[in-house]
This record gives sequence, C-alpha cells and structure tokens, in this order.
Amino acid sequence: TAGSVVLTLTAQPISPCTVSTSDQMTLTIQRLATANAGDNVTICENETVTLNGTAQRYSSVSWSSSGTGTFNNPSILKPVYTPSEQDKNTGLVIITLTVQPISPCAVAATDYVIINIYRMPVVSAGNDAAICEDETITLNGTAQRYSSVSWSTSGTGTFNNPSTLKPVYTPSAADKTNGSVVLTLTVQPISPCSITASDQMTLFIENLNIIHNLEPTQTVNMGSTLNLVFEVEAHNDGIYTWFFNDEAIENSNNSIFTIPSISATDAGYYLCLFVHNCGEVSSNESFVQVIQLSAHEINLPQLWSGISSYVVPDNPAMNAIFAQIINNIEIVQNYDGIYWPSQNINTLGNWSTTKGYRIKMLNTDQLMISGTVQYPVDELTLPPNWSIIPVNVPCIINTSEFFSDYPSILMIKEIAGSQIYWPEYNINSLVELLPGKAYEIYNSSSQPINITFPLCDGPLMNFEFKSVEPDIIHPWNPIYKTPISHIFGFLPEATGQFEQGDLIGIFTQSDLCAGIAKVEVIDKAFSLTAFGTDIFASDKTGFEYAEPVKFKIFKPTTGQEYPLNIQYSDGADESLFTANGITLIKKAECLMTNVESQSGLVKDFHVYVFPNPTTGNINITLTSNATFDGKFEIINTSGQLIQKVNFKHTNNNTTQSVDLSNNPAGIYYLRIIGENILKTRKILLR
Repeated sequence: TAGSVVLTLTAQPISPCTVSTSDQMTLTIQRLATANAGDNVTICENETVTLNGTAQRYSSVSWSSSGTGTFNNPSILKPVYTPSEQDKNTGLVIITLTVQPISPCAVAATDYVIINIYRMPVVSAGNDAAICEDETITLNGTAQRYSSVSWSTSGTGTFNNPSTLKPVYTPSAADKTNGSVVLTLTVQPISPCSITASDQMTLFIENLNIIHNLEPTQTVNMGSTLNLVFEVEAHNDGIYTWFFNDEAIENSNNSIFTIPSISATDAGYYLCLFVHNCGEVSSNESFVQVIQLSAHEINLPQLWSGISSYVVPDNPAMNAIFAQIINNIEIVQNYDGIYWPSQNINTLGNWSTTKGYRIKMLNTDQLMISGTVQYPVDELTLPPNWSIIPVNVPCIINTSEFFSDYPSILMIKEIAGSQIYWPEYNINSLVELLPGKAYEIYNSSSQPINITFPLCDGPLMNFEFKSVEPDIIHPWNPIYKTPISHIFGFLPEATGQFEQGDLIGIFTQSDLCAGIAKVEVIDKAFSLTAFGTDIFASDKTGFEYAEPVKFKIFKPTTGQEYPLNIQYSDGADESLFTANGITLIKKAECLMTNVESQSGLVKDFHVYVFPNPTTGNINITLTSNATFDGKFEIINTSGQLIQKVNFKHTNNNTTQSVDLSNNPAGIYYLRIIGENILKTRKILLR
C-alpha cells in the first residue's frame, strides 16, 4: 500500500513579530508494482495450464507468450493458457506476466514462468502383412516418446518378446485356421502424460483356401457360352493358369475362363492351377461335354451287316431304338450278348455308341436314331483277341492312316463282307470305315488298346450303307454272307499258277461255295473270306464249325474249273473252318482233273434235341446202326466252345444230357463230330 507523511512548514516571523506561522501537507509515497508469474510448470501436450500469477500495487496485468498459444483472458492473474502446435513442437514456452504500476509510478513489473510441454507417445505397428502358414514374422513396430511397449494378439499365437518393438510372432494352429490375426502394439507415455497410444496391423496367414472350385462335369450345348470359375483366397496376388487336356492355355491368367461360343474342339478336361509364393493349389478337373442335337439315319441291307451309331439316343433301351423297324429284325448280337425281339430276349442291355453290333434284317430298312452327338468323342476299348468296333464319329475313317499307329491291330474285317485290312501282308480292301457300320477287329496283344477317333472337319453328315465290294461274276452258287467267317491268306508265293482275273472259291464238303476271291495282281498276297452257316437259316448256307474246307479255281479265260491242292504255312494237310480263324496258304496247285465226291458220311444218322427251347438242361439222342466214337460240342454265336462231351455210339440209340443253365440266355448250337459225321443243331436257351 502507499505510504504517506505529513510535512509541516513553519515560518518564523521577522522581529519584532513573534508569532510564527505554519502549514502542513500530506506526502503520499506510491510503492512500485510487483509481479510473480508462479512456478515453472510441466504439462502433457493434451493439457492446458491455469496460470497462478500474483501481483501487488498494480493498475493492470497482461500475459504474453514466447510461443503462439492462447490465453482465455490475458488480463487476469490466473488465465488458462492453451499451447499451440508450435509450442508443443518447441517443447517449452515462456509465459510472461507484466504488471502496470499505479501512477505516479511508471515502471512496470514483470515475471515469467516456463511451461515444459511433453509430447504424447506415437506408435506404428507397421503395415499389414501376409505370411505362409509355415512361417513366422518379425514385426516392424516403431514408437516415439514412450516409456514402454507391449504387443498383444487377437489370436492365440506367441511373441518371442512382446516388450520389444520388433519381436517375432509365431501363429498358432487356430490363427492358421482363421486365416488372419490382429496384432496390437501399445506404448506407455512419459510422465506427466498418462494416455497410452496403440496401433494395429493385420497379419494374414495364407492358407490358400479354395473359395470357388470347378464342377466335376459340365454339359454345354454347342454354341453356348462356357464360364469356368476357380478362385483361391489369398492376400497376396498369385498367378492363375488354365489347362485344357493337360496343355496350358495361352493368355488365361484370371480366375474366370470364358469361351463365348463353345465348339466340339473345346470339349474335354479343364483344370486351373493357382501358383503363389506360399505354394500351388489345383482345381478339380472338370470334364466339359459339348452336345449337339442330331439324328442318324442308317440304311440296313437284308440279312447280315454291322451296325453302330455316333448319336447318343434319347432313349437307349433296345426296344425303343428298334421300335420303328422291330418287325424287320431277326436278331442283334455282339460278343456280349444278343437282342432277339421275337423271343423277348435281351442280354445286351441298352444301346451304346461305344459298342458295335451284328444285325440280321428280314428285309432292307432304314433306322433313325435321334438324340445328341456328344463331344469329346468317347474312347473305345479294344480287348485282346476279336471284338466289334463301332464308328462313333460322323465322318469316314481312313483305315490305314488311323491304325498305322497301332501295330498290334492284326486285322479288321467287314461284318458279313469280304473287305479286309491286313497290314502285315499289305492287304487292304477295307480302305474306309463308315459311320453307321461296325467291323470285326483283332487285337493281337495281351492287353486292351484304347483308341479315340479324330473329330470331323465340317458339318455332321449321314452316310448311306453302300457296299463298295465289286460284284464278282462266277459260275457257283450265290454267296451267303454271315458274321461268322474264316480268313484265308494267299501268300505271294502261292499265286505262281494263277492268272489275273482267276476266281478262287472255297467250298464245304457238300460242294456249297461259301466264299470267293478274285486274283487281281500276281505275286501279291490276297485274302479269301469263308463264311459260316447262318444258324438262323433253315438250310445250310456255309461252313459248319470244324468242317474241312476245299478250294477250286475258275479261269474265266477258258471257262474251266479245277480243284486246288493247297499247302498251308503251318504244315497241316487240311484246314478246318473256325469262327474268326486265320490261315495262311503258301502254295496252291491246279489239279487238271475233276475231284469226285468223297462225302462218305454215315447214312441213316439222326439227331434229336429236346426240350428246345430250354431253360437249361437238354437231352441229345443219336440214332444210327453204325458204331463210332465222337464228341458233342456246344458253341456260342461267336464260335466259342462252351462245353465238350466225348461219346461212343455202339447201340441204335445214344442219349446224353447237357446242362446249360450257367450260361446266359441266347442262341447256341450243337455240333456232333465223328469220323465221317458232322451235324449241327440250333439251341435256344431262355
């Protein structure tokens, strides 16, 4: 406070005056102003400061800052100061309190306080990362202005040291299953700051899980769009590569593969491979089948021929396939069984485009098979020995070009025809295999062979049945061609006595001509097809099983006919007819005299078979006055021996029982063979 004194002025009179006089004044003394800004302060950057200034003997106060912060009221002793970002970056600020004196004092008083500003901690857990499931990761945390750090996980993995910025994290099995974890880095502040800081990063564990896989099979209409999708869950990019029939497809590096308009060449097997730094993932293999509506018209000649089709029927049941011509069919058969509509027997099952069949027609007719052509073309399996091959493509197959890659295919022959492919001896009258037909084929290896006919160029076509065999004018009976045949090959050295144009005929013991060949080129091998008798015909039409064969030659230049003396390459004196037999002839000599009949068969010999048809057991009775040894043979329609029973006939009657119940229903025939005896009877097993 201001101090004051009273000053008195006394004046003494001049003598003679004696009365003094006085006067007073009050002198006020104003003290200088004082200022105290308070104690220095340390704060965290997120705080403000309430200043604690004091002052005496002042008229006004004002606060100022060395920084750029703000006061809520700089004219009071205890304002609130809010540091600016610059103040925080500087780390301290000087706050000055200025006190103005009370007049008449003119010197202001000042004081300052230092505010130390501590920054809050900052932290970075690092960028999101991805590792393979068999890997660990060294984390890359960073932090500033912290007192301590700690890592934590949303999963169940472990840190080798969670109190360092860069520990190693090992994912647990659960982490790998989940595919990702969130890792959190937390830092503690430096006092006086009290708020922690944290940051997170996501660790992806690449399991390469398949999100969308290929369907195992897909059927697509010709010309439609094909979309194949294979998607793998992966945080980091990988490379997709599509394969078609095991060949990589160029420029196919997306998870979606599209063919805008699918064609027959696009049918097959597709697969996608995803290659990633963590490994490879393969899709399912997807079989894409392309189908096209189609109808196949097959012209069937009277009697026997081969039949097949490239059209997969809408209804494959045999009765449905042949319904339109059922009254003209006698039988359909192959090595698997028979379809005999008049007897209500079907051991073949359903029709198949991968099988060929023999068919006997009562009259010429047309068969229409409606359905779809399916791509890729089905593979055909050719078992060892003989089988029937279909033509399951709608185009002609060049026989020698296609089968030259299959050296174990010894022979292909026309069903109920003389055309043959026999490459070992450079014999090829079967130049082409035609759609709608089927052929006998011989695989000489001990293992099955798988073949696939090539796709056709151009549109689908129908091929009418047409025999390309030239008509041979000959003096003998018409040849009755059946599916049961025996091939005789005349080697080049066997043609020495032949002339171009000569006709070679093969004859049964009853002088029935059962096959003809024309000599086209001397010193070149050729074949002659001998046909077996039709077991469905009422009369004998060709050779019986195991019947001896004999040959004749007709010379058109002279009009004369001569018997042939044959030498076989195996050294045998004679050859017996067998179904699917193959015999080589190394020498043929003309005998310039006629051969007299040498039948010599046992007379008054009769065979009775009952019951026939049968469900299993049959009785065979022979009647003859002669005494002889012989054998019964049961043969199936493919010429295979089913049973053989030896017998000795010494009385007027011989009866033998045979059990066929273990055999499939169908046609069989009985051969009775003895010296000067050869008889055949047809048996129907229901």
